[in-house]
Amino acid sequence: NTVDDFEDLFWVTFGPGGGTVQLEGLTADCDLYALSLATGVLEIVAESFNIGYESESVSTSSFDPAFQPGRYLVAVTLFDPGQDGLTSDYTLTITGDVEAEGVTGYRVYRSGSAGAAATGSMVAEVDASVTALADGLPDTGTYHFQVTAVGETGAESAPSNEASIVATSVQSFEAPAAFRLHQNWPNPFNPVTRIAFEVSEPGIVRLEIRDILGRLVSVPLHGPVPAGRHEVSWEPGELPTGSYFYHLEGASGSASRMMTYLR
Repeated sequence: NTVDDFEDLFWVTFGPGGGTVQLEGLTADCDLYALSLATGVLEIVAESFNIGYESESVSTSSFDPAFQPGRYLVAVTLFDPGQDGLTSDYTLTITGDVEAEGVTGYRVYRSGSAGAAATGSMVAEVDASVTALADGLPDTGTYHFQVTAVGETGAESAPSNEASIVATSVQSFEAPAAFRLHQNWPNPFNPVTRIAFEVSEPGIVRLEIRDILGRLVSVPLHGPVPAGRHEVSWEPGELPTGSYFYHLEGASGSASRMMTYLR
């Protein structure tokens, strides 16, 4: 196998105690691999391919060469990737001495061709608290989207399954005459609120949220946006009840407003 054969890839860091990777709930035959870069070359150190079974697993106790604590690549592939259109649902569980890396945000990729993360460009990078994002399409046609997760160290996950849409018409609009940041709605809110803004020219925008003491608590959006109206949903999660400032800065201006979160 080569990396190109794998449908899904996941990084996992095992501590000295090792662990097990379990693949369950398969709806089609899949194979499971653990790969190492310890020698500078990607090599398979464990594999599981029980044809016809609804689960697969690999354990660090069966690694060859022998297991050493560190970072490994876990790969999932269809038993017969040549079957066009065949996919499988599954649940991936990793147990043992695992050093999990928290997700801090997501990157959204768009392309006119399949494989958006590889063939297209990033259209937004958002904070992990963001639950929805609006994207203005440049023209009619078929568009493909993929999302990746970004960890605390800056590591980026393999892309998600791909979502595709067909835009059959484009609504013409006049670009806003000025930069504008709207009051969030609802306000006060729980558990989620929407923040709308308008930019008069395309460019990089950054939306920051700070607590009443001025400490940065979230960056719901940081990336390129086209001219026009945009909306971001934000969910504070475990943040305490209180007032928060949200500040938007872009090529055509900057503005700040206050909102209230009630847990």
